[in-house]
This record gives sequence, structure tokens and C-alpha cells, in this order.
Amino acid sequence: MLIKENTYLVALDVGGTFLKWTIVNLVHIDSAVSWECLHRLPIDSENQAETIIRTFTQVIQAAFEEANDRKLAVKGIGVSMPGPFDYEKGISSMQHKFRAIYGVNLRREFTVRLKLSRSFPIRFIPDPWAFLIGEAYFGAVKNCHRLIGITLGTGLGSAFMVNKQIVLGGRGVPPEGALWPLPYKGTTVEDSVSRRAILD
Repeated sequence: MLIKENTYLVALDVGGTFLKWTIVNLVHIDSAVSWECLHRLPIDSENQAETIIRTFTQVIQAAFEEANDRKLAVKGIGVSMPGPFDYEKGISSMQHKFRAIYGVNLRREFTVRLKLSRSFPIRFIPDPWAFLIGEAYFGAVKNCHRLIGITLGTGLGSAFMVNKQIVLGGRGVPPEGALWPLPYKGTTVEDSVSRRAILD
């Protein structure tokens, strides 16, 4: 697909404590995020399903409205989401947070509630992937070839990259690139170093 100069994407980052969103230029991604349209909203991952889904869709709707005010053509939605999650289908498998939306098809919910066409692109990727891809292409490590990205917040996320490609296995890489479930001192890595562990 030919991406035109004025084509934009709504980018939503889902965390266990905050939702963050902005509008991204698909051609000039390195200069796409302007601070005045970068927003965040507190969210409680322990809320009921309807409250969580409604908050997600209200945030995306607000981004659409902002894009419309700026006369920007939004052609898709990109969501960075913690796991476990079926990123291809858009279905949550989380039980340690956002438990209420376990098994919910978020792609379908967004499409119906925002009155989008079934062909409107909505893509989900792991949040540590989004972080590491951004750093690898535009950040401090853009000239490095072997990378590990760690996201530390409500939980612990990780991503591994070789030559600008995410890798899910191989020497030195845990299964699926996931550090959080690895055993550590009688529990898991995430239970030892996440925000939850520190507060406990």
C-alpha cells in the first residue's frame, strides 16, 4: 500500500497504570510525535470489563477527534499491549492484570464501538517490542546491532533484537523473548522486580 505524506495513525500504549496516546505520521515517524498531542490517562487494571473497554475506546475516539480538528487523515490504529495476548486476533489472555477482559476480542470491540469498517487496520504488538523498535530506529541505540529492551512498570516486559529484527529465541534469548516468567529466588523475575514487588 502506498502511504501518502499526510497519512496518520492513532498510537495507543496500554499500561497497567496509565494509557498513553498520540497521533503519528506514518511517513515521518522520527518527527511524528509532538508533545502537545501526547496524552496520558490513569487507568485501573482491576476495573470491570465494561469500564476498561469503554476507557480504551473513549481514548481512541478523543484521538480521532483531535486528528479531525487538525485535519489529519487517520488510516489505522496501533496498540502496544502487555501480554500474554493474542496479538494477531486482538484477544487478551492476561490474568495478572486486566483480568476482566480475559478472552475479550478488543479488535471487534473497537470496530463496533467506534463504528469503523471491518477492514480498518487495527494492529496490536507487545509493548516492549514497540519500545525497542522505537529506540532501535530513532533512539540512543540506533547504531547497535544486538539489543535487549526492558520495560519496568506494573509488570516486567522484555524484547530482544538482532539487526533491527525482533527475535523470539536462540542463544541467550528466553522462549518468546519473555524474561518475566523466569524463575528467580523461589518466585518469578516479575514478582521480584516489578512495581507490584517494590510496593509489596
